[in-house]
Amino acid sequence: MSIRGVLGLVGVSALLPLTGCSAPAGVAITDRTLAMVAAEHVGEPSYAVGEAYGMASEFTGELARTTLVYPMPDPPRGATGTEVQVLVGTGFLHEDLARCPTSHQDSCVDLDGGSTMVWSLFDPGEDPGHVQVTVVKGETTVQVALYGALLTEDPRTADLPVDVDALVAAAHDPRLDSTTNPEVVDAAEHLDFWRAGRVSE
Repeated sequence: MSIRGVLGLVGVSALLPLTGCSAPAGVAITDRTLAMVAAEHVGEPSYAVGEAYGMASEFTGELARTTLVYPMPDPPRGATGTEVQVLVGTGFLHEDLARCPTSHQDSCVDLDGGSTMVWSLFDPGEDPGHVQVTVVKGETTVQVALYGALLTEDPRTADLPVDVDALVAAAHDPRLDSTTNPEVVDAAEHLDFWRAGRVSE
């Protein structure tokens, strides 16, 4: 399915009632909520935790974060594992990442909805590569990124353990914002795959 098609499906699935009642007041999003919503798009992980390295230090306001960890029983040489990291926060220092700079046309693509997908390729001995989707939603910036999988070509054509369309769909999900529906936050308190602590080394 194309990126445009995925985004259309996401918008339909997340609609709130438009008549007869008002939407409930939003509550602050939680790390667990990020994990639950992201997993609906990218698949249930082995576990998820409330931490993420990525660009977390570039947010100066409120920040929720999670890392979803996936098994890789036989990783290709150069890969370090498969993680999807989600950051949702305010005061992001690099909102220009929501559009592709001319200097990165070979590793960045503009997407519908005011967002970009940026990637870096495998660098032997340094980095297996990563894919990062950035969406600016008013005062909030959402990032969903894939780390650890071996990336040797444009992620739109690469065979990756997590499809890039799923990363885009997660980033654009309207439930991922600084505030969200309280029922969503409540549901995320009961995740079977959530655990306290840090990502295993």
